Amino acid sequence: MSDIDLICELLADAKVFNETKSGLKRYICAKCPKDGFEAQVSRVEKNDTTKKSVEKAAFYCPICNNEFVVSAKDMYFG
Repeated sequence: MSDIDLICELLADAKVFNETKSGLKRYICAKCPKDGFEAQVSRVEKNDTTKKSVEKAAFYCPICNNEFVVSAKDMYFG
């Protein structure tokens, strides 16, 4: 399974990290479009509270205080 497929699966389950067999947590990250700094998920939005699926994941850049949304293809594990 590719990282993008795993990220989509995690977001569908309302999760923002993957825990490896060794216990390492790999968090979903994205590069800030303003400064290129690595940012982690700051909040998730769901339209239907009866489902686990995340509609949108927002990222927050601690350097420029920018909150942004990217497509799954621009997300990666940090």
